[in-house]
Amino acid sequence: MAAKNSIKVLIGGKIITLSGYESEEYLQKVALYMDSKITELSSLPGYSRQPMETKHMLLSLNISDDYFKAKKQAEKDAVYQMIDDTAIAIVQDGEKFRGFLDTQARLDRYSAANALLIYNQYPKATQLKDFGDWAEEKVSINKGAKSISILEPVEYTGSRMEIL
Repeated sequence: MAAKNSIKVLIGGKIITLSGYESEEYLQKVALYMDSKITELSSLPGYSRQPMETKHMLLSLNISDDYFKAKKQAEKDAVYQMIDDTAIAIVQDGEKFRGFLDTQARLDRYSAANALLIYNQYPKATQLKDFGDWAEEKVSINKGAKSISILEPVEYTGSRMEIL
């Protein structure tokens, strides 16, 4: 087990000792983030008049908001990377390219980027619907069935392929 680190940090104008199994650099980074969120909220009109409980709640909500935005961006980045990786794979293998074309032909209302995602995750798909739409049609979903990721209908602007 890694050694526990302790570091004195400044958060909200107070020096506190922060301990954890992460590196001192990481602990300092967390403390700086927390301090910057407190500073950001403190600059809002009326914040200083709020009870401490409300200030803590606002701080928690803002940190949670940042977390969920970062998580969503990471998921989106992973999907874009899957598109790029799948495109590279299919142009290097004739059978994979043929499989992609079959997927695109079956699901022709989807963009090329979404067809790449579908091909990569479930190449035999014939229809895509969300859970609610399947339920409306009285179609049951098998326990343990996994969803696939596709992009919302927007233009994909990922990296461009180039010939070297």
